Amino acid sequence: MHFLGHICHISQSAGGVETYILNVLRNTDRKKFRHTVICSDNGTLAVTAKAAGAEVIFAPMIRELSPLRDLSCLIRLLSLIRRLQPSLIHAHSGKGGIMGRICGALSGVPVVFTPNAFSYLGQKHVKRHIIKGVEQVLKYLPGLLVSSSPSEGLMAITEVGWQSKSVNTKFPNSIKISRDIVRHQSKQVTRIVMIGRLSYQKNPEMALRVANMVAHQDDAIRFTIIGQGYGDECGLTVKELMHNLQLTEIVKLRDWCPPAEVRAELLNSDIFLSTSRYEGLPYSVLEAMEKGLPIVATRIDGIVDLVKHGQTGFLTEIDDDVSMATYIMRLAADSNLRRKLGQAGREKIKTFYNIDKNIKKLEEIYYYLIASGR
Repeated sequence: MHFLGHICHISQSAGGVETYILNVLRNTDRKKFRHTVICSDNGTLAVTAKAAGAEVIFAPMIRELSPLRDLSCLIRLLSLIRRLQPSLIHAHSGKGGIMGRICGALSGVPVVFTPNAFSYLGQKHVKRHIIKGVEQVLKYLPGLLVSSSPSEGLMAITEVGWQSKSVNTKFPNSIKISRDIVRHQSKQVTRIVMIGRLSYQKNPEMALRVANMVAHQDDAIRFTIIGQGYGDECGLTVKELMHNLQLTEIVKLRDWCPPAEVRAELLNSDIFLSTSRYEGLPYSVLEAMEKGLPIVATRIDGIVDLVKHGQTGFLTEIDDDVSMATYIMRLAADSNLRRKLGQAGREKIKTFYNIDKNIKKLEEIYYYLIASGR
């Protein structure tokens, strides 16, 4: 079969980045594109990408900064790129994004880079400045940044220094649209669900503090946090806080689970909660809105593209526990408001974040870069 393009994806990340890559693999036209995924062997991407029809090759990428190991990995990646001779490299997120762009520059292969939340956002102090500095240097390499959300594209321009002509916001993170939706009605128990690793980024400590505040005012609200056991950077801290606040009957921690189980949990919930410190454009919020759930979330990039305050949910500042608890209790007390905001959110996802429509925009980007050799 003659393909118009061979796309080589390079990624070290998981979670939302893995979902992004799988969406590309499963939804681009298989008569026109074939895909190779180069990734580390310590996650699920290798298995899921192979099941989605991609060739999978392992490379020793690690998340942490390690000059010697990173150089060894870069040499390995360059060798692979020269052997594979792809039409285009799609570099994803942190280490994969850095390595992919360098390989593209050294091999003359066109590059698309999708941050899905710039990696420096998850760092502190000196390390944050170092990684941000690396990003500010790499912006001079040839390539096109395809952002996961409009606000991420704006951050690339205003914070990292990308030129606006090199940033494309036409392919935001997108999902399949289903017929299954939440049926909002008055209940004896209101169920709040949050999806996210027990990590600095997802800020689960805020969720627990909010749950504690809510529990002291309404004992008919329960919380479920899905994501335990998957990169638990602060798992012990979360469990200690749960114990100290006596939340074991109020908050349920669930292990990271397959998509079908996540969908079932969403359909059994009434409100979706997000306490993240930073995001690209979170698939968990997309999926919750697609199911008709109103959102209570922190006001950060990515989230603000999805949630309009008072229209599809409510927004608070990071660690503003009082406001978040207030909005949760307001929604818990009013099933008509939950239904109204949930329906508006679902319509927004159907209109702007439908993968069946939006994948064509990514294909057009691929076509252009391959044809122009940029």
